[in-house]
Amino acid sequence: MEKFDISVIVPVYNAEKTIRKCLNSLIAQKNVRLEIICINDGSKDNTLNILEKYECDYDNIVVVSQQNKGVSKTRNLGIDMAKGNYIMFVDADDFLKEDSLCTIDLSEQLDLYKFGYAYSDKNVYQENAFENKKILIDKNNYQKVFVDVMNNINENMVWAQLYKREILEDIRFDTNIFYAEDILFNSYVLRKIKTLQYIDSIIYFYERQDSSVTNNFTYEIVKNKVLNICTIFETIIKENPDVKKDLEIKSIREALPQIIMMNETKYNFVEESEYLQQVFKDIKPSDISEVRYKIGYSLLTKKHYKLFRIYNKFYMFLKKLKNSK
Repeated sequence: MEKFDISVIVPVYNAEKTIRKCLNSLIAQKNVRLEIICINDGSKDNTLNILEKYECDYDNIVVVSQQNKGVSKTRNLGIDMAKGNYIMFVDADDFLKEDSLCTIDLSEQLDLYKFGYAYSDKNVYQENAFENKKILIDKNNYQKVFVDVMNNINENMVWAQLYKREILEDIRFDTNIFYAEDILFNSYVLRKIKTLQYIDSIIYFYERQDSSVTNNFTYEIVKNKVLNICTIFETIIKENPDVKKDLEIKSIREALPQIIMMNETKYNFVEESEYLQQVFKDIKPSDISEVRYKIGYSLLTKKHYKLFRIYNKFYMFLKKLKNSK
């Protein structure tokens, strides 16, 4: 059986326009043995034909096709199939920097590697980089490391990391979570690792898609997103009760912008989650960094719904104007 340094798991759904660039960036990685697992999740376009052509041309590419099951089940299948020492997740519309993976020193066989990434914003890439450092985790610093990572939104995407495969033996994505599933997955990982390496290189390039679920702000979708995030944090706190106080700020930052960016005044779904009610009860203006969110929160909590509606329409107009440029 061939040994691989890294198994790259690529969930693919209707990606005929981007999958070639993604796979070419993986194939071009030198001096590192990659297993590339492409899982076609019920694509309705020409994606599967493209994948099968790559599978014929390259021995290290494996293609599996299934009925549409969603990204979590798809990634879980990839974990089950992986043979590499490390596992990496790459989305079908993203790509890697040329010859970047070989710059990661895997000789120490550490549990988790985190590296920098860049995301596109109107064809301009914004970089998120880390300071190069290694952390040894024990009972004395575990809680601090856990909170620091979970509270940093730049660290909670699964695609900007390398996971030691044996760490994931009993960890899978929760298939009942449809949004921000990365956060819960990473919380399970953090409970098991003993070594963590930050790498100061930009390796991953994330392509923002305007049509993605992340950018869809209808009332029902926003409502479900917020309640979904609350479920995640309730689960994390239940399993890690000592971090409850320190994670509250994170939950506020996740939930509040979603609520403010709704295009309707009602937010009675807050009552559907005791956790979210507590978030609103405990929040202070100093917890909110951006003025636009301070204003929206103040109007909502004081029940100035008409003013909030005017404010929010103005906010959404400016957002659409900015995106149209």
